[in-house]
Amino acid sequence: EFEVKFEFDSKLVDHLNGLVDFVVSSQTKKMAFDLVPTNPVGLLDRYRFPFERFDNGSISRLQHIQLSFASLELPPHFSGFLNLRNLDLHLIRSTQKDLQDLLSQCFNIEWLRLVRCHIGGEIKVTHPLPRLLYLRVTYCDITKL
Repeated sequence: EFEVKFEFDSKLVDHLNGLVDFVVSSQTKKMAFDLVPTNPVGLLDRYRFPFERFDNGSISRLQHIQLSFASLELPPHFSGFLNLRNLDLHLIRSTQKDLQDLLSQCFNIEWLRLVRCHIGGEIKVTHPLPRLLYLRVTYCDITKL
């Protein structure tokens, strides 16, 4: 397990990217980056989570991801987290397409929580999520799921 919890400051991006590199190299199964500032209201600058730093081995090992106060921008040929069971996103900024692509590539997801995420619009996955047991969408600007 690997967990980081402190208030996001854009000056720390290189350090955070180094921690992601450590997650990749350490065979981590559970990763949490909780970067919510004390007062997040009105703050637009978020940590752009570097999915491109993950290789096939680290992607297949991850089973739990928790991200708070980050932005999701998937690389062009993102292949998904094949063994991801638990995805917890809080105060995330993402495009509809990136979130749809992420969820569509998480075939084994069992637990999904979206809280105060800024997506804007409708989210569609390309296939059913047959293992999904828990879904919570709270205070999100998602119109349809």
